[in-house]
Amino acid sequence: MLKKYTHIIWDWNGTLLDDVKLCFSVINTLLANRNLPQIKDIAAYRDIFGFPIIDYYRRAGFDFEKEPFEFPAAEFIKLYHSDESRFRLYDGAPKILAAVKSMGLRQVILSASEIKNLRSQTGLFDVEQYLDDILGISDIYAESKVKIGQEYIARNKIDKAVIIGDTVHDYEVAQSLGADCILIANGHQHKDKLLGCGVPVLDDINGIIEIKKTSVFIDADGCPVVDITVKAANEAGVDCVIICNTSHVFEKPGAKTIVVSKGSDSVDFALVNMVKKGDIAVTQDYGLAAMCLARGAFPVNQNGMVYTDKNIDGLLYQRYEAKKLRMAGGRLKGPSKRTAEQDAAFELTLRRLLSV
Repeated sequence: MLKKYTHIIWDWNGTLLDDVKLCFSVINTLLANRNLPQIKDIAAYRDIFGFPIIDYYRRAGFDFEKEPFEFPAAEFIKLYHSDESRFRLYDGAPKILAAVKSMGLRQVILSASEIKNLRSQTGLFDVEQYLDDILGISDIYAESKVKIGQEYIARNKIDKAVIIGDTVHDYEVAQSLGADCILIANGHQHKDKLLGCGVPVLDDINGIIEIKKTSVFIDADGCPVVDITVKAANEAGVDCVIICNTSHVFEKPGAKTIVVSKGSDSVDFALVNMVKKGDIAVTQDYGLAAMCLARGAFPVNQNGMVYTDKNIDGLLYQRYEAKKLRMAGGRLKGPSKRTAEQDAAFELTLRRLLSV
């Protein structure tokens, strides 16, 4: 769907940012403050929403003979931004952005939101790492974003762009910019309304691109590359899971931690029961690596060695011989001090696996 383009121009509100229920709640608060009838439900909200925003406010019931549009518009912005904890991205949005970037496509956000507020919101979700630019308007009264888009297209000499949005206005912007358009139907306007534009309409953002449902699992028992793994997985938009037992519990931002009971193989069994075909498992344990291979996963050790069907038997035999030597009272040389080169080799291998 996206391969023919060089630039993806994203709308923000209702496309990447899931704020439909919040906007519905805030507009009803404004109506209640004026003793005006409430919008019945989300369906009714989607039916009247549109641009210019002043016309949407009129359809909602505001009377601009009694007060200027600027008053409720400013009140809306204040209430909308009063609690950042209410903001959330649509499910799958970070993975979509990461996947599009991995395709070598440029990505931009073009929004009717005021630029300062827009950058504040995008900063909450660390999406800038996927973007070339963030474009918003200069004031809060929802002026057209067409001019901003036209200037960006001309400045960067873009001729193969697609705008992805959730409203008829996004289609109109795309027409003005000479860009293609894809619309998402779980945003601020009804699907029926969007279908009238005659462009592809998807039920949700996950239809944009087929995302590999890959996860990275970390056997945390003595693992020296947890931070590297979490960072690489996050940047690739892949779920990262740390598995540890009760004797060594730790958590890392950007990863889910699963704690299992203490036992010699408890982490191994927990991990192998969760890993699936195509997943990546970071482990130093040859036995666990063998089980992961049997499930179609990609096990890799802390130095960047990928376990395969060709090397796993030899590694298991080495482990067996080492165990026999220890049981006979022999001693084995311990691991040498970890080097930056080993970390770099591991990261290179992991990122290659994440890009497969």
